[in-house]
Amino acid sequence: CGKNKHLLEKFQEDRARHKKVFGFTSQVSQLIRASDVLVTKAGSLTVSEALACACPLIISESLPGQESGTAEWLAESGAALMANTPTSILKNIELLVSNHHILAAYQARAHQLGKPEAASLAAETILRSIGVGIKSQAAQADTHP
Repeated sequence: CGKNKHLLEKFQEDRARHKKVFGFTSQVSQLIRASDVLVTKAGSLTVSEALACACPLIISESLPGQESGTAEWLAESGAALMANTPTSILKNIELLVSNHHILAAYQARAHQLGKPEAASLAAETILRSIGVGIKSQAAQADTHP
């Protein structure tokens, strides 16, 4: 619900099982890791985080341009399903969570596409390009027992 207190209170009034309602939180990556599937629009930060966490997506909408291309790529790659109505979102959630083999296939594709070390690799590349030598965490782990 972000910072929308009215929406948060409205959802908190509904005592449905298997639901936890959050206001604004900085714990997004932990919530994604705890999830079987993420329903979202095709924003690049959310998509990148979900893939880094090997979490399949259900894309509910996308802005024209980059987001629509991202949504199509995710669906074609087998890491996401497209759903543009509440009914189709629910059907896709049910499909994924009720069939372990299908869910596992989407998780595997999300894992293959995810780049959890992308920020570190980019920083290392930039530092090397300006002549600053550093050891990656993987290289450091090899030298320390």
